[in-house]
Amino acid sequence: MSTALDTLRKFGDDCAVRVRALDLIERGLWSIRDVVGAVLAINRMPPDARRLSPADLDDLRVLIEREIARRQLHLSWQSGIESEVAVAATETRQVALNLLLNACEVSPPGGEIGFRASIDDGCGGLPELNLEVSDSGPGLPPDIVATLSGDRVMGTHDPAHWIGLRVICDLVQGLGGRIVATTLEFGGSRITVTLPIDDSAEQVRAA
Repeated sequence: MSTALDTLRKFGDDCAVRVRALDLIERGLWSIRDVVGAVLAINRMPPDARRLSPADLDDLRVLIEREIARRQLHLSWQSGIESEVAVAATETRQVALNLLLNACEVSPPGGEIGFRASIDDGCGGLPELNLEVSDSGPGLPPDIVATLSGDRVMGTHDPAHWIGLRVICDLVQGLGGRIVATTLEFGGSRITVTLPIDDSAEQVRAA
């Protein structure tokens, strides 16, 4: 939202820029309103919950680009989401944003942050949303891998240099999803979050 406000200050006379910035701020305020309650108690997506849209992912890219520039990183962004997806938008945005911020935190200047979103067939052919975030850091410590995979329960505080690990785990669990965390052979790490999609909703799959 700070990025959107900066954009309004600099380019607010441009109607298209103004509308896009205000839309981003509005969705950000929705997230702030909803995320605390979502963390405390989430069993399944309510029928009237706002669904994830391509604009939500566009917002994430805008939000993270400021941090990318500040840390002198490179961003590789791939999104195959072309229509609304039947997963809770607020919670999914929060998970993805925290993962992206953590990837920036551990990557050295000149490193690359990767993001990929896609809809794939999961077990039994049911559609799933996959969000993949990669970094150029030193790799994931074993305790982080164990926490993300659900093999251990973390304490009351996030580990050093990790933002909202408890939030990530609680939200993914509440959405009925799973996390796979991998330290890559040639450096860096990749975290993949898989969320089930309401198979009663019509989905458009990107090629």
